[in-house]
Amino acid sequence: MKQNGFIKTKYRKSLFWAIGLSICLLLSFLTIPVSAASKDSNAVQIVPEQIKSWNDGADVTVDTTGEEESTKTTVTADSTNLKKGYYSSYLYDDTRRNVSAYDGIRFHVENNQDTELKMNLTLTISKTVSVSLLDQSFAILQPDDKTETASILYPENGTLMVPGDFSGTLYAPFSQLLTEDGRRVSLTQIQSWGVTAVESEYQIISYTIGKIEFLKNSEAAMRGQYYFITPSGDTQITVPHTGSLIKNYQASVTDLNMKPQDQTPEFFLSGTDTGITITKEGQLEISSDCTASEVTIYAKTEQSLNAGKLQVQLVHENSQDSGVLVPDPSEVGTILPPLYQWLGHSFTWIQGGILTAFLLLAALISHWFEISNRNYYSIREEYERNFHRNKKEEKL
Repeated sequence: MKQNGFIKTKYRKSLFWAIGLSICLLLSFLTIPVSAASKDSNAVQIVPEQIKSWNDGADVTVDTTGEEESTKTTVTADSTNLKKGYYSSYLYDDTRRNVSAYDGIRFHVENNQDTELKMNLTLTISKTVSVSLLDQSFAILQPDDKTETASILYPENGTLMVPGDFSGTLYAPFSQLLTEDGRRVSLTQIQSWGVTAVESEYQIISYTIGKIEFLKNSEAAMRGQYYFITPSGDTQITVPHTGSLIKNYQASVTDLNMKPQDQTPEFFLSGTDTGITITKEGQLEISSDCTASEVTIYAKTEQSLNAGKLQVQLVHENSQDSGVLVPDPSEVGTILPPLYQWLGHSFTWIQGGILTAFLLLAALISHWFEISNRNYYSIREEYERNFHRNKKEEKL
């Protein structure tokens, strides 16, 4: 009996171990899908084996920190004391890759300066063929701050203008990467990818990139979320001295294929500058207490993740930039005609002449009254003598 009890106890322990092991295996299988689902299945992050750099004259330093997916590379380029011109620094990874399964690329970028960063993206296909963003291309800039809206960037003179102090993600569809002569080419094998930054003389730029990802099926998703939104209206307004003035703005909306969309844009401002308001219908009001020199008007639709923008210059008439100049008192003599200058210098003499004439006139009037009085009394005395003489003659 004791042996049977021992056997039962042994089997009971084995059963407990089997159940515990099964639960552990089950939990492990359950956690695998959760971990996979936490990542974007259409995004493949690449970790460059070695980041390289090239420049044409600027003093460039490259600092890479972190490991694996947390790798970040900071570039600082200094063109101080260089002669007048533009200088480029190129940060690249020359690992050969097959990108035929992808249709876009995105990476995190931080502009470490408060001035705009001029940059571009390049994929090198062969020694003679490479593609980048041209002026007819576009890219999408998504800030880290979720309270801010994304924007569509258009290259200017071959570079994207990343705002000062920006931190967020830059996304470029492969369809927007063109050869130097504007052709689209099939992207299969690439020899390298890289980022170019451009600066002028006596300038220091600094930026950080990381989390580089190649994307699948990104263009289809993008086309239902991003639109070309173009606000229009006055781009220069004179601030009133008193009261306020109202200007109306509109916005056109097209999809990324430039097809017009029946969407109603709503307008807003990014800040809360004194004396500047706008309604969601696009009615901008500028009051006399406005002190800003410019305002940026944004327009967004309910369907769009991005917003279009329009910069408006605000002109203050009492500023030197307004073109309305008040002459210095010493300059008045060079502005007035000669007649007015002569009158200005002769004003004292004119005043004296008028006073003398007035005194002469007063003297003449006084003399006239005096003569008139004497004549009056003489005539009266003569009249009275004649009257009394006639009376005497009548009595006689």
